[in-house]
Amino acid sequence: MRVLIDTSTFVWIISRPTRLSREAVRLLKRRDIVRELSTLSLTELAVKIQARKLDVTKEQIRQNIEAARIQVLPYNAAHAYGDFDLPEHHHDPFDR
Repeated sequence: MRVLIDTSTFVWIISRPTRLSREAVRLLKRRDIVRELSTLSLTELAVKIQARKLDVTKEQIRQNIEAARIQVLPYNAAHAYGDFDLPEHHHDPFDR
């Protein structure tokens, strides 16, 4: 099974694990689960750190990705072009 970790969940994993549900913790601990994080989540984390909305470092993020065996998914032009066809549910571009 593959699990896509969104940005908020990743922040909770590294800084507020008590915010994770029991089910999320159970899934993340399973060895047979492939944990994935979008490259765009890394961009969103950088924006939050620069805006001082998040108090972690790039190195802490890198270390936690490695420690949790999270695969970072690529994002390319084909993915970006797909954004043109998505409905606008809200204004946060990272959540599209």
